[in-house]
Amino acid sequence: MIVYFGLKDWWLNTFTSQEQDYIIGRFQPLGMGGTNDLMAENISGTSQTAVGFLQNLSDWFNNKQDRDIAIKILEKAEELSELCIENTTENLTEEEADNIIAKHFLYHQIIKTYYPERNSKPNALEKAIEACQKQIALAPLVAKAFRKKWNGEPLPSHTGYNQLAIILKKQHKLQESEVLSEEAEKAGWR
Repeated sequence: MIVYFGLKDWWLNTFTSQEQDYIIGRFQPLGMGGTNDLMAENISGTSQTAVGFLQNLSDWFNNKQDRDIAIKILEKAEELSELCIENTTENLTEEEADNIIAKHFLYHQIIKTYYPERNSKPNALEKAIEACQKQIALAPLVAKAFRKKWNGEPLPSHTGYNQLAIILKKQHKLQESEVLSEEAEKAGWR
């Protein structure tokens, strides 16, 4: 998948050879018979976006011991996500909807990665809040993409709204938290 998505230079320049071996050894996705295709050069296609692939890969390293690896992966995913949706049209194509949904879940993963580190890593809380705000800003477009992809099914819960409301409550900003929750509900998010 690294080769397929044109990420080989990033891979080689971002991770040490020990980290590369560790990532390859740890990443064991379902349906691959005990092997993984991180560096395979014969992949002809996938339904996954590059952003979605990196977001999923990062989740394998979202634990206290490996979080620095997860963060490096998420940084690249966010860089790619900016390129994927900058020319999005009003009437979403299937590809645009996929890219927007991938970006939404990328912010979900960034929140899940940084928030647990809020008391131990400098700027982790700020990064989590920033990801919440970015996910919320993207919410109207994501809602449109979800409805397009799933024929108007009800929207799921929204991590950005939920986590930011919790953060605001912990900061004793109860009115702001309440307003945010009402905004999410009005927009149709569970």
